[in-house]
Amino acid sequence: TTSPESSPSFVGPITTRFPPEPNGYLHLGHAKAVSFNFAVARAFSAGKGRCHMRLDDTNPTKEDEEYVKSILEDVRWIQRGCPPF
Repeated sequence: TTSPESSPSFVGPITTRFPPEPNGYLHLGHAKAVSFNFAVARAFSAGKGRCHMRLDDTNPTKEDEEYVKSILEDVRWIQRGCPPF
C-alpha cells in the first residue's frame, strides 16, 4: 500500500463526480467509477482535487430511500481505508 506522501501528486485543481440515480443498487461498474473518480481527485495535492457525489433525482417517482441508504453505505465501504481528502 502506498501512503499519500509516497504517491505521485499532480497540480490541480480538478473536480470529478459520481452521480448515481437512487433507483436501484450499485453494481460492479458503479464500484469502478467510485474508485476511479475518488482516486483521481485524491491524486491532486494540496486539496486541489475534489470528487462531488450527488444523487441524481431526475425521476423521483422511481427513487426509494432504501436505494439512497444502500448507495451511501456502499460508497463508504468502497472508500474505507482510503485517506480522506
